[in-house]
Amino acid sequence: MAEHVIKDTKILIGGFDYSPGLNQVGLTLKKAPKPDPAFGDGAQSIALGLQTFELIYSGYLDMNANNQDEEQTNWGEVDTVLTICPENVDVEAIAYCTKKAASETSWDGTIGDKAAFSGAAFSSGQGVVRGLVLASGEKTTTVNGAAVEAGAVGATQYLYGVLHITGVSGTDNPTATVKIQSAPASNFASPTDRIEFTASTEVEAQWATPVAGEITDTFWRAVVTISGTNPSLTVYCVMAIQ
Repeated sequence: MAEHVIKDTKILIGGFDYSPGLNQVGLTLKKAPKPDPAFGDGAQSIALGLQTFELIYSGYLDMNANNQDEEQTNWGEVDTVLTICPENVDVEAIAYCTKKAASETSWDGTIGDKAAFSGAAFSSGQGVVRGLVLASGEKTTTVNGAAVEAGAVGATQYLYGVLHITGVSGTDNPTATVKIQSAPASNFASPTDRIEFTASTEVEAQWATPVAGEITDTFWRAVVTISGTNPSLTVYCVMAIQ
């Protein structure tokens, strides 16, 4: 069993990257136990209820960086797209994605000390999906992402797609158009478009409509098309099969 030291966790909330200002994070996934006793049982019987999650995070307050001012203003927004990468945000890294509803945010401190910042997010009817990163970081030109062998989508499963745009600069309407493709082989000689996100011209996040299986292709990639003059867009794209 490999040990894991938390060093480069990535936390994306909506179109914002909170990671640089944080130093603690916790994600709890659970299904609430529900007693379901019946006559004839020899012992207590428990059924599992709906999935819930709780994300908590904390660090230092900087109202001019990491968009913590946005968190103070928009902390009660519903269905904000949320992605947590426990190890790093490299292509093929593990990512947990969902949409939050209720959230908490607070900051405090003593004169002369750095102000502490903390927040929390909770379920909003969408369960957490575990996926893999397909695209990560600053994009200035159109790029086909590396092939990731993530497996097929079974007949009872769905393909999920999540997109975060955390930075946009340039002129003449800098734009990123992102799609997720699959193929039967790693060379992508015959790719198929599975999800195409709405073209992004601003900081934002998108949760694609899940695509029903069956999809027998096992290789996946993100294609990021960049346009504009001197464009630079920071793109994170995740796929999940569940």
